[in-house]
Amino acid sequence: QGQSLDTPEPLSDDAVQHIASEHPAKRPGAHIMPVQKCASVADATQTAASVHLWYWGGHIIPNVKVYAVFWTGAVRKETQDKIGGFFQAVTANPYINWLTEYNTNVGGENGVTGTNQTIGRGTFGGAVTITPSITGTTLTNDNIAAELNHQIDIGSLAAPDQNSIYMFFFPAGYSIDLGGQKSCSVFCAYHNTVQRAGASVYYGVMPDVGADGCQLGCGLDKSVFNNLTVATSHELVEAITDPEVGLALDAGPPLGWYDQSKGEIGDICAPQSDTLPGTPYLIQKEWSNKCNACITTPGAGCNANDGTPVVGMTAPGNGDTVTGTTLNVSADADGRGTAITEVDFTLNLFFPIGKATKPPYKVSKNIATLKAGTYILSAKAKGKNGKVATSGWTTFVKK
Repeated sequence: QGQSLDTPEPLSDDAVQHIASEHPAKRPGAHIMPVQKCASVADATQTAASVHLWYWGGHIIPNVKVYAVFWTGAVRKETQDKIGGFFQAVTANPYINWLTEYNTNVGGENGVTGTNQTIGRGTFGGAVTITPSITGTTLTNDNIAAELNHQIDIGSLAAPDQNSIYMFFFPAGYSIDLGGQKSCSVFCAYHNTVQRAGASVYYGVMPDVGADGCQLGCGLDKSVFNNLTVATSHELVEAITDPEVGLALDAGPPLGWYDQSKGEIGDICAPQSDTLPGTPYLIQKEWSNKCNACITTPGAGCNANDGTPVVGMTAPGNGDTVTGTTLNVSADADGRGTAITEVDFTLNLFFPIGKATKPPYKVSKNIATLKAGTYILSAKAKGKNGKVATSGWTTFVKK
């Protein structure tokens, strides 16, 4: 710890690009299920040892009430015939029960107050075929949000409450643009948030996964409907545990349960699928903090409280610019059944910059001598039982 910060040099452009590709940071905003070219379950199981969903102070959906919204009657007939049965089954299933580990009657990261909500089973609110006021087959996310508000205004869709989510299903031949990201080339589905009369309204966007290129990277099953229910469950459970992600600008309220490296509960486990207990439907497994695994329901293999800590950098945000002479760094750590004794922070892999022995885990360091450029930070958490874990890398730019 006596080493000078005069020694570290900024990262080369090649190093920055490598870090960005190997350790991508997930930013809040409308949250997509990406197209997975050459996807395999083997790829999905390579989750980092320190994956953990942290609570940032936002709302959850307590008892989800799902509305299936068909964007015209041209939506695939199988979807119209079967998706209601799927929603009835999934919202009243043990698959939802264990999500109580993501209740918000807890304090959030950085000392924020939780929303004191609990997750329980939900209901299917019904299916509605709309005649959109916005015509054409090329749509933006803003078009969809505006149409949602319009359909509520004219009474075609029920007025929302804290449990409502409107899942939009689209016919083949529709192209959806989410801030430059295109359906079936970048994403298979997404969930988002829009404000209405000062309240959050939740919705999901489900392109036809059997057409327009989605069939090449939106599921591992031969059945189009099975691939649709996997994608739909991915978005539904993410919306339950992090419904206001579309309004979040960074780590903090209104973000719900989120990992800055891996994203939301479904992102960590994509594309691992399983059969919904007691039904013929296919769903995606979801991440359990308690089991430290992707699960459908907790089973005998759940290794809760195994004493292996998890740690994640919280500040600076990945890619943030730091000006002035002081670097403020912080991390979250969870002992998973044991006490955290210290969190050590390191610059450029080898240069210690300080340690924190109690939450909130943060240190400040004078960086007046650092040259302008890009640097990396990481944190290592040590448990009282001797086990350790290291966070993913965060980059910052010194001006």
